[in-house]
Amino acid sequence: MNYKKNIINKISSKKIKVCIIGLGYVGLPLFNLSVEKGYRTTGIDINIERLKQIRKKYNNIFMDYSVISKSDIIIFALPTPLNQKKNPDLSILKNSISKSFNYFKKGQLIIIESTSYPGTTKVCLKKVISKYKVGKDFFISYSPERIDPGNKKFNIKNIPKIVSGYSRNCLNIAEKFYKSICDKTIKSSSIEAAEFSKIYENIFRFVNIGLANETKRIAKKLNLNFYEILKLSSSKPFGFLGFYPGTGVGGHCIPVDPFYLSWLARKKKIKTEFVKLSGKINNATPKLIFNEITGLLLRKNLKRILILGISYKKDIEDIRNSPNIEIFNFFNQVKKFKVCFNDDLVKNFRIKKKKFFTTTINASNLKKFDAIIYLNDHKYYNKKFILDHSRIIFDCTNSFPKNKKVKFI
Repeated sequence: MNYKKNIINKISSKKIKVCIIGLGYVGLPLFNLSVEKGYRTTGIDINIERLKQIRKKYNNIFMDYSVISKSDIIIFALPTPLNQKKNPDLSILKNSISKSFNYFKKGQLIIIESTSYPGTTKVCLKKVISKYKVGKDFFISYSPERIDPGNKKFNIKNIPKIVSGYSRNCLNIAEKFYKSICDKTIKSSSIEAAEFSKIYENIFRFVNIGLANETKRIAKKLNLNFYEILKLSSSKPFGFLGFYPGTGVGGHCIPVDPFYLSWLARKKKIKTEFVKLSGKINNATPKLIFNEITGLLLRKNLKRILILGISYKKDIEDIRNSPNIEIFNFFNQVKKFKVCFNDDLVKNFRIKKKKFFTTTINASNLKKFDAIIYLNDHKYYNKKFILDHSRIIFDCTNSFPKNKKVKFI
Protein backbone atom coordinates (compact mmCIF):
# COMPACT_ATOMS: atom_id res chain seq x y z
CA MET A 1 0.00 0.00 0.00
CA ASN A 2 1.22 3.51 -0.81
CA TYR A 3 0.58 5.14 2.60
CA LYS A 4 1.77 8.57 1.50
CA LYS A 5 -0.58 8.69 -1.47
CA ASN A 6 -3.45 7.38 0.66
CA ILE A 7 -3.18 10.06 3.35
CA ILE A 8 -2.67 12.87 0.81
CA ASN A 9 -5.77 11.74 -1.06
CA LYS A 10 -7.72 11.80 2.19
CA ILE A 11 -6.61 15.35 2.88
CA SER A 12 -7.55 16.43 -0.65
CA SER A 13 -10.98 14.80 -0.46
CA LYS A 14 -11.70 16.08 3.08
CA LYS A 15 -11.96 12.50 4.32
CA ILE A 16 -9.08 12.80 6.74
CA LYS A 17 -9.75 12.09 10.42
CA VAL A 18 -7.91 14.39 12.80
CA CYS A 19 -7.34 13.80 16.52
CA ILE A 20 -6.01 16.61 18.70
CA ILE A 21 -4.60 15.71 22.11
CA GLY A 22 -4.67 18.61 24.57
CA LEU A 23 -7.50 21.13 24.22
CA GLY A 24 -6.02 24.15 25.93
CA TYR A 25 -4.90 27.51 24.53
CA VAL A 26 -3.20 25.80 21.57
CA GLY A 27 -5.24 22.65 20.97
CA LEU A 28 -8.74 24.11 21.18
CA PRO A 29 -8.27 26.80 18.49
CA LEU A 30 -6.67 24.14 16.30
CA PHE A 31 -9.61 21.82 16.97
CA ASN A 32 -12.09 24.58 16.06
CA LEU A 33 -10.20 25.38 12.85
CA SER A 34 -10.04 21.71 11.81
CA VAL A 35 -13.80 21.37 12.33
CA GLU A 36 -14.42 24.63 10.47
CA LYS A 37 -12.43 23.31 7.49
CA GLY A 38 -14.67 20.25 7.28
CA TYR A 39 -12.42 17.58 8.76
CA ARG A 40 -13.84 14.89 11.00
CA THR A 41 -12.12 15.93 14.19
CA THR A 42 -11.94 14.40 17.65
CA GLY A 43 -10.27 15.74 20.76
CA ILE A 44 -8.69 14.20 23.83
CA ASP A 45 -8.18 15.91 27.17
CA ILE A 46 -8.00 14.72 30.77
CA ASN A 47 -9.14 18.00 32.38
CA ILE A 48 -12.70 17.21 33.47
CA GLU A 49 -13.78 20.86 33.92
CA ARG A 50 -12.43 21.77 30.50
CA LEU A 51 -14.23 18.79 28.94
CA LYS A 52 -17.53 19.88 30.48
CA GLN A 53 -17.20 23.29 28.88
CA ILE A 54 -16.16 22.02 25.44
CA ARG A 55 -18.87 19.34 25.40
CA LYS A 56 -21.48 22.09 25.55
CA LYS A 57 -20.56 22.73 21.92
CA TYR A 58 -19.02 19.45 20.71
CA ASN A 59 -19.80 15.81 21.45
CA ASN A 60 -16.65 14.36 19.86
CA ILE A 61 -14.41 15.04 22.88
CA PHE A 62 -12.98 12.14 24.89
CA MET A 63 -10.70 11.10 27.72
CA ASP A 64 -10.22 7.66 26.13
CA TYR A 65 -7.12 7.37 23.93
CA SER A 66 -8.56 4.51 21.89
CA VAL A 67 -10.09 7.02 19.43
CA ILE A 68 -6.54 7.44 18.07
CA SER A 69 -6.84 4.09 16.29
CA LYS A 70 -9.57 5.57 14.07
CA SER A 71 -7.59 8.71 13.22
CA ASP A 72 -5.26 9.56 10.35
CA ILE A 73 -3.53 12.61 11.85
CA ILE A 74 -2.75 12.83 15.57
CA ILE A 75 -1.60 16.21 16.88
CA PHE A 76 -0.07 16.62 20.34
CA ALA A 77 -0.68 20.14 21.69
CA LEU A 78 0.36 19.64 25.30
CA PRO A 79 2.13 21.85 27.86
CA THR A 80 5.87 21.50 28.36
CA PRO A 81 6.54 23.36 31.63
CA LEU A 82 9.64 23.71 33.79
CA ASN A 83 10.27 21.80 36.99
CA GLN A 84 11.28 23.48 40.26
CA LYS A 85 14.91 23.62 39.12
CA LYS A 86 13.83 25.41 35.90
CA ASN A 87 14.72 22.36 33.82
CA PRO A 88 12.48 20.95 31.05
CA ASP A 89 9.57 18.82 32.25
CA LEU A 90 8.37 16.71 29.32
CA SER A 91 6.38 14.29 31.49
CA ILE A 92 2.95 15.39 30.21
CA LEU A 93 3.96 14.98 26.56
CA LYS A 94 5.83 11.72 27.14
CA ASN A 95 3.01 10.19 29.19
CA SER A 96 0.48 11.10 26.52
CA ILE A 97 2.59 9.56 23.76
CA SER A 98 3.02 6.44 25.90
CA LYS A 99 -0.76 6.14 26.33
CA SER A 100 -1.20 6.61 22.59
CA PHE A 101 1.43 4.12 21.45
CA ASN A 102 -0.74 1.00 21.33
CA TYR A 103 -3.28 2.83 19.17
CA PHE A 104 -0.82 3.96 16.52
CA LYS A 105 -1.00 2.15 13.20
CA LYS A 106 0.56 2.23 9.76
CA GLY A 107 -0.41 5.15 7.56
CA GLN A 108 -0.82 7.71 10.35
CA LEU A 109 0.83 11.10 10.70
CA ILE A 110 1.91 12.28 14.16
CA ILE A 111 2.49 16.00 14.63
CA ILE A 112 3.93 17.53 17.79
CA GLU A 113 3.14 21.22 18.36
CA SER A 114 4.42 21.46 21.94
CA THR A 115 7.36 23.81 22.45
CA SER A 116 10.63 22.22 23.50
CA TYR A 117 14.39 22.11 22.90
CA PRO A 118 15.88 20.87 19.61
CA GLY A 119 15.80 17.07 19.55
CA THR A 120 12.64 16.64 21.64
CA THR A 121 10.44 15.19 18.88
CA LYS A 122 12.85 12.40 18.06
CA VAL A 123 13.48 11.65 21.73
CA CYS A 124 9.77 11.46 22.59
CA LEU A 125 8.96 9.34 19.52
CA LYS A 126 11.99 7.05 19.78
CA LYS A 127 9.81 3.98 20.30
CA VAL A 128 7.65 4.89 17.30
CA ILE A 129 10.72 5.43 15.10
CA SER A 130 12.07 1.98 16.04
CA LYS A 131 8.75 0.24 15.30
CA TYR A 132 7.81 1.78 11.93
CA LYS A 133 9.55 2.70 8.68
CA VAL A 134 9.10 6.41 9.18
CA GLY A 135 8.59 8.13 5.85
CA LYS A 136 7.12 5.02 4.23
CA ASP A 137 4.48 3.41 6.45
CA PHE A 138 4.34 6.05 9.22
CA PHE A 139 4.91 9.80 9.27
CA ILE A 140 6.27 12.25 11.85
CA SER A 141 6.20 16.05 11.83
CA TYR A 142 6.93 18.93 14.15
CA SER A 143 5.08 22.25 13.73
CA PRO A 144 5.58 24.78 16.52
CA GLU A 145 2.49 26.47 17.90
CA ARG A 146 2.46 30.26 17.63
CA ILE A 147 -0.64 31.18 19.62
CA ASP A 148 -0.82 34.62 21.21
CA PRO A 149 -3.80 34.57 23.61
CA GLY A 150 -5.95 37.66 23.34
CA ASN A 151 -4.45 38.84 20.05
CA LYS A 152 -7.33 40.05 17.87
CA LYS A 153 -5.23 40.53 14.73
CA PHE A 154 -3.24 37.30 14.52
CA ASN A 155 -4.63 33.82 15.09
CA ILE A 156 -3.91 30.20 14.31
CA LYS A 157 -5.18 30.60 10.74
CA ASN A 158 -3.27 33.69 9.62
CA ILE A 159 0.01 33.28 11.51
CA PRO A 160 2.53 31.63 9.12
CA LYS A 161 2.82 27.93 10.02
CA ILE A 162 6.31 26.45 10.22
CA VAL A 163 6.28 22.80 9.15
CA SER A 164 9.00 20.15 9.40
CA GLY A 165 9.22 16.42 8.87
CA TYR A 166 11.29 13.38 9.79
CA SER A 167 11.66 12.72 6.05
CA ARG A 168 10.69 14.49 2.83
CA ASN A 169 7.46 12.46 2.66
CA CYS A 170 6.63 13.41 6.26
CA LEU A 171 7.26 17.08 5.46
CA ASN A 172 5.14 17.05 2.31
CA ILE A 173 2.17 15.37 4.02
CA ALA A 174 2.27 17.72 7.01
CA GLU A 175 2.55 20.74 4.71
CA LYS A 176 -0.42 19.48 2.67
CA PHE A 177 -2.51 19.30 5.84
CA TYR A 178 -1.53 22.69 7.24
CA LYS A 179 -1.89 24.36 3.83
CA SER A 180 -5.50 23.22 3.88
CA ILE A 181 -6.27 25.01 7.16
CA CYS A 182 -3.73 27.87 7.42
CA ASP A 183 -3.12 30.84 5.13
CA LYS A 184 0.62 30.28 4.77
CA THR A 185 3.13 27.51 5.50
CA ILE A 186 6.91 27.69 5.71
CA LYS A 187 9.04 24.57 5.28
CA SER A 188 11.88 23.89 7.69
CA SER A 189 14.89 21.87 6.56
CA SER A 190 14.73 19.73 9.70
CA ILE A 191 12.67 19.03 12.80
CA GLU A 192 15.46 20.40 14.98
CA ALA A 193 15.57 23.73 13.11
CA ALA A 194 11.79 24.11 13.55
CA GLU A 195 12.07 23.29 17.27
CA PHE A 196 14.88 25.83 17.67
CA SER A 197 12.96 28.52 15.76
CA LYS A 198 10.14 28.47 18.30
CA ILE A 199 12.57 28.70 21.22
CA TYR A 200 14.42 31.55 19.53
CA GLU A 201 11.24 33.55 18.88
CA ASN A 202 10.53 33.64 22.59
CA ILE A 203 14.14 34.17 23.65
CA PHE A 204 14.12 37.25 21.39
CA ARG A 205 11.13 38.63 23.28
CA PHE A 206 12.43 37.49 26.68
CA VAL A 207 15.78 39.26 26.23
CA ASN A 208 14.23 42.46 24.86
CA ILE A 209 11.61 42.62 27.62
CA GLY A 210 14.46 42.26 30.11
CA LEU A 211 16.28 45.11 28.39
CA ALA A 212 13.13 47.27 28.51
CA ASN A 213 12.59 46.51 32.22
CA GLU A 214 16.18 47.39 33.08
CA THR A 215 16.26 50.52 30.89
CA LYS A 216 13.04 51.77 32.47
CA ARG A 217 14.68 51.60 35.91
CA ILE A 218 17.70 53.56 34.66
CA ALA A 219 15.47 56.21 33.07
CA LYS A 220 13.50 56.56 36.30
CA LYS A 221 16.69 57.15 38.29
CA LEU A 222 17.54 59.90 35.81
CA ASN A 223 14.04 61.42 36.20
CA LEU A 224 13.21 60.62 32.58
CA ASN A 225 10.03 59.10 31.16
CA PHE A 226 10.99 55.79 29.57
CA TYR A 227 7.74 55.63 27.57
CA GLU A 228 8.59 58.93 25.89
CA ILE A 229 12.08 57.61 25.15
CA LEU A 230 10.59 54.44 23.69
CA LYS A 231 8.20 56.45 21.50
CA LEU A 232 11.05 58.59 20.22
CA SER A 233 13.24 55.57 19.47
CA SER A 234 10.35 53.76 17.75
CA SER A 235 10.07 56.57 15.20
CA LYS A 236 13.13 55.14 13.46
CA PRO A 237 11.77 53.24 10.43
CA PHE A 238 14.50 50.59 10.44
CA GLY A 239 16.77 48.72 12.85
CA PHE A 240 14.58 49.17 15.93
CA LEU A 241 11.70 47.22 17.48
CA GLY A 242 9.86 48.63 20.47
CA PHE A 243 9.47 46.37 23.50
CA TYR A 244 7.49 47.51 26.52
CA PRO A 245 8.49 46.99 30.14
CA GLY A 246 6.04 45.25 32.43
CA THR A 247 5.58 43.64 35.82
CA GLY A 248 7.70 40.69 34.71
CA VAL A 249 6.97 38.01 32.14
CA GLY A 250 4.08 35.53 32.18
CA GLY A 251 2.18 33.05 30.08
CA HIS A 252 3.02 29.63 28.75
CA CYS A 253 6.00 30.48 26.52
CA ILE A 254 8.16 33.50 27.26
CA PRO A 255 8.99 32.67 30.93
CA VAL A 256 9.62 29.00 30.03
CA ASP A 257 11.16 28.55 26.58
CA PRO A 258 14.48 30.38 27.16
CA PHE A 259 15.29 27.97 29.98
CA TYR A 260 14.78 25.02 27.63
CA LEU A 261 17.62 26.32 25.48
CA SER A 262 19.84 27.22 28.43
CA TRP A 263 19.32 23.70 29.82
CA LEU A 264 20.34 22.16 26.49
CA ALA A 265 23.29 24.56 26.23
CA ARG A 266 24.53 23.50 29.68
CA LYS A 267 24.38 19.87 28.59
CA LYS A 268 26.51 20.80 25.58
CA LYS A 269 28.82 22.90 27.80
CA ILE A 270 27.83 26.16 26.08
CA LYS A 271 27.28 29.38 28.05
CA THR A 272 24.03 31.34 27.60
CA GLU A 273 24.80 34.74 29.09
CA PHE A 274 21.92 36.73 27.53
CA VAL A 275 19.26 34.22 28.64
CA LYS A 276 20.70 34.01 32.15
CA LEU A 277 20.92 37.78 32.60
CA SER A 278 17.46 38.44 31.11
CA GLY A 279 15.98 35.81 33.38
CA LYS A 280 17.57 37.47 36.38
CA ILE A 281 16.16 40.89 35.41
CA ASN A 282 12.66 39.68 34.53
CA ASN A 283 12.35 37.41 37.56
CA ALA A 284 13.42 40.24 39.88
CA THR A 285 10.89 42.73 38.47
CA PRO A 286 7.83 41.73 40.57
CA LYS A 287 9.82 42.06 43.81
CA LEU A 288 11.27 45.41 42.75
CA ILE A 289 7.77 46.73 42.00
CA PHE A 290 6.56 45.44 45.37
CA ASN A 291 9.47 47.07 47.21
CA GLU A 292 8.98 50.43 45.50
CA ILE A 293 5.24 50.55 46.18
CA THR A 294 5.65 49.25 49.73
CA GLY A 295 8.04 52.07 50.57
CA LEU A 296 5.50 54.63 49.36
CA LEU A 297 2.60 52.93 51.16
CA LEU A 298 4.38 52.74 54.51
CA ARG A 299 5.49 56.36 54.23
CA LYS A 300 1.84 57.40 53.95
CA ASN A 301 0.54 54.69 56.33
CA LEU A 302 -1.67 53.16 53.62
CA LYS A 303 -2.75 49.59 54.39
CA ARG A 304 -5.84 48.64 52.36
CA ILE A 305 -4.83 47.77 48.81
CA LEU A 306 -6.80 46.85 45.69
CA ILE A 307 -4.86 45.30 42.81
CA LEU A 308 -6.42 45.74 39.37
CA GLY A 309 -5.55 43.03 36.84
CA ILE A 310 -4.24 39.63 37.91
CA SER A 311 -3.82 37.81 34.56
CA TYR A 312 -0.39 37.86 32.98
CA LYS A 313 -1.42 40.41 30.34
CA LYS A 314 -4.40 42.60 29.52
CA ASP A 315 -7.73 41.39 28.17
CA ILE A 316 -7.14 37.67 28.70
CA GLU A 317 -8.03 35.24 31.49
CA ASP A 318 -4.68 33.41 31.44
CA ILE A 319 -2.85 33.40 34.80
CA ARG A 320 -0.07 30.95 33.94
CA ASN A 321 3.22 32.23 35.40
CA SER A 322 1.54 35.58 36.02
CA PRO A 323 3.93 38.06 37.68
CA ASN A 324 0.83 39.93 38.90
CA ILE A 325 -0.10 36.99 41.13
CA GLU A 326 3.45 37.08 42.44
CA ILE A 327 3.07 40.77 43.29
CA PHE A 328 -0.31 40.09 44.91
CA ASN A 329 1.27 37.37 47.05
CA PHE A 330 4.10 39.63 48.20
CA PHE A 331 1.54 42.08 49.60
CA ASN A 332 -0.64 39.29 50.97
CA GLN A 333 2.29 37.99 53.02
CA VAL A 334 2.76 41.32 54.81
CA LYS A 335 0.47 41.42 57.86
CA LYS A 336 0.23 45.22 57.79
CA PHE A 337 -1.54 45.09 54.45
CA LYS A 338 -5.04 43.99 53.55
CA VAL A 339 -4.96 43.19 49.85
CA CYS A 340 -7.80 42.38 47.43
CA PHE A 341 -7.96 42.20 43.66
CA ASN A 342 -10.31 42.79 40.76
CA ASP A 343 -10.19 40.95 37.47
CA ASP A 344 -13.48 40.20 35.74
CA LEU A 345 -11.63 37.75 33.47
CA VAL A 346 -10.16 35.88 36.44
CA LYS A 347 -12.96 35.36 38.94
CA ASN A 348 -10.70 33.56 41.40
CA PHE A 349 -7.28 31.98 41.78
CA ARG A 350 -5.50 29.89 44.35
CA ILE A 351 -2.21 30.33 46.17
CA LYS A 352 -1.36 27.02 47.81
CA LYS A 353 -4.56 26.06 49.67
CA LYS A 354 -6.13 29.51 49.86
CA LYS A 355 -8.57 30.76 47.25
CA PHE A 356 -8.99 34.46 46.44
CA PHE A 357 -12.04 35.96 44.72
CA THR A 358 -12.40 39.07 42.61
CA THR A 359 -13.79 42.26 44.16
CA THR A 360 -16.45 44.21 42.30
CA ILE A 361 -15.46 47.67 41.11
CA ASN A 362 -17.91 50.36 42.17
CA ALA A 363 -17.63 53.74 43.83
CA SER A 364 -18.30 52.37 47.30
CA ASN A 365 -15.70 49.61 47.04
CA LEU A 366 -13.03 51.85 45.56
CA LYS A 367 -13.42 54.30 48.44
CA LYS A 368 -12.80 51.50 50.94
CA PHE A 369 -9.21 51.13 49.77
CA ASP A 370 -6.29 53.37 50.63
CA ALA A 371 -4.49 52.62 47.37
CA ILE A 372 -5.02 51.09 43.92
CA ILE A 373 -2.22 49.15 42.22
CA TYR A 374 -2.89 49.07 38.48
CA LEU A 375 -1.14 46.05 36.94
CA ASN A 376 -3.22 45.37 33.80
CA ASP A 377 -4.87 47.85 31.46
CA HIS A 378 -7.96 45.70 30.76
CA LYS A 379 -10.29 47.40 28.27
CA TYR A 380 -13.24 47.18 30.66
CA TYR A 381 -11.52 49.42 33.22
CA ASN A 382 -13.00 52.91 33.21
CA LYS A 383 -9.91 54.87 34.19
CA LYS A 384 -11.77 58.14 34.74
CA PHE A 385 -14.19 56.40 37.12
CA ILE A 386 -11.33 54.72 38.96
CA LEU A 387 -9.45 58.00 39.20
CA ASP A 388 -12.51 59.88 40.49
CA HIS A 389 -13.15 57.41 43.32
CA SER A 390 -9.63 56.48 44.43
CA ARG A 391 -7.24 58.12 46.88
CA ILE A 392 -3.99 57.12 45.16
CA ILE A 393 -3.15 54.95 42.14
CA PHE A 394 0.15 53.21 41.54
CA ASP A 395 0.18 52.79 37.77
CA CYS A 396 2.55 50.06 36.54
CA THR A 397 1.32 50.29 32.94
CA ASN A 398 1.68 54.00 32.09
CA SER A 399 -2.05 54.03 31.23
CA PHE A 400 -3.44 56.86 33.38
CA PRO A 401 -3.11 60.55 32.49
CA LYS A 402 -0.83 62.69 34.61
CA ASN A 403 -2.62 63.48 37.85
CA LYS A 404 -1.66 64.27 41.43
CA LYS A 405 -3.36 61.02 42.48
CA VAL A 406 -1.27 58.88 40.11
CA LYS A 407 2.19 57.53 40.89
CA PHE A 408 3.90 55.93 37.90
CA ILE A 409 5.91 52.84 38.87
